[in-house]
Amino acid sequence: MADNDQRLDATRRRTTDAPERAATSSVTWTRRAVNRTAKGYRQTMDATVSSLFIYPDPASTGQQLSTVTIMPDGPAGNRSKKHAVHLVTAAQYVADHPKANIVLDMDAALLANLVGRVVRLGECTLSVTRQPSSCAGVYADVVTPGDVTVDDRLLVADDA
Repeated sequence: MADNDQRLDATRRRTTDAPERAATSSVTWTRRAVNRTAKGYRQTMDATVSSLFIYPDPASTGQQLSTVTIMPDGPAGNRSKKHAVHLVTAAQYVADHPKANIVLDMDAALLANLVGRVVRLGECTLSVTRQPSSCAGVYADVVTPGDVTVDDRLLVADDA
C-alpha cells in the first residue's frame, strides 16, 4: 500500500506542482483511482485518450498522432477553427467521424456533463465550453498549453 501512496503522490506532484503549470497549481484535480483516493482527488470517472488527430486543411482526412502539443489556439499543425479543441468519445468518433482532435475512451453522457468544467489531459488544461450544434462531442478552450499523449488520463478539477 505504501508503494501505491508514493505513486499517487508522485502523480499529484507531476500534475500540479511543475513550474510550467504554476498558473493552475492551486486547482485540485479529480481522477479515478482503483479502490482508493488520495488527498485532493476523488473517484469520478475512468477516461483516457484513445486517439489524437490534427487536420492541417479543411479537405484533410486527418493525421493520427501518438502525442500532440496543444497550443493556445489548438493542436499544433491543426487548421484554424472557431473552437480551439474538439473532444469526442470513441463511440461518437466511430459512428459520426467528426473532425475531432481528441478521442476519449468514455461514455458520451459523461463527456457532455463536462461542459462548464476544467479538465486536464497530460500537460494541457482545457475549459470545456459547449456542445457543438451540428456534430458530436464538446468544444474546449485552452487554459494551459501542453502535450497530450494517447493513454493520458482525463482529470477533472474539483468544484471550488
